[in-house]
Amino acid sequence: MMTMNDILHQIQTGRSTIYDVDRFYIEPQKIISLCYKIRSLFFPEHFPLKTSEEEALKFIHDELDKQILRVDMDHERVADLFVERLPAIQQILYKDLEAIYNGDPSAKTCTEIILSFPGFLAVLFHRIAHELYDLGVPILPRLISEHVHEKTGIDIHPGARIGEYFCIDHGTGVVIGETAVIGDHVRIYHGVTLGVRNFRKDEDGNLLKGGKRHPDIGNRVIIYANATVLGGDTRIRDDSVIPAGALILHTPETFV
Repeated sequence: MMTMNDILHQIQTGRSTIYDVDRFYIEPQKIISLCYKIRSLFFPEHFPLKTSEEEALKFIHDELDKQILRVDMDHERVADLFVERLPAIQQILYKDLEAIYNGDPSAKTCTEIILSFPGFLAVLFHRIAHELYDLGVPILPRLISEHVHEKTGIDIHPGARIGEYFCIDHGTGVVIGETAVIGDHVRIYHGVTLGVRNFRKDEDGNLLKGGKRHPDIGNRVIIYANATVLGGDTRIRDDSVIPAGALILHTPETFV
């Protein structure tokens, strides 16, 4: 029978045998707390700050600087660029808020949306994660997206490009893939998937990474509950309405 020391030795020596380990010391809760701090900076009336706004902004910059350093990047440059983009993120979130208020009959006030709507929380976190993704930050954007996925049931890859005035109604089960591109004034409902039709492989049958895999959605499109749109070459034209439960594998002629 093995001793405890024997078992521990096997665990320790076996850690790196299956996959390449990126030796980053990451603190997931720090980056998630940072996102909530940004939310408070954007909406202090609803999520009061415990410090001045000046101190909060400095904390966001400095803490992000530390976390990016842990993934071995040019941390000062990236933190500076990210903080410079915060006003633009705030403005697009106001447009998302307007879209939800105007598009959801159940939304009585913007305060209600900010405090309780899972779709708005998911989009807020996505806007933050996407900026970090665009700046080339590894791992941290996925930590952000998976946190809000766990909280809301809405799974948006940080790489997805989403236009202005975006509304997710209800939201549970929504999946938006990495290379999806969504236009302005788009509204989607629970259970919608913007996904992959099939995976490319090399001549040896190995999965090929990267490439355009997810659909493009035009402007002013509505996609109703549990519709599935698949494929990197699939385009949904402007002003289309996709019915509930539809399965779309190629660019349709029209959906109205």
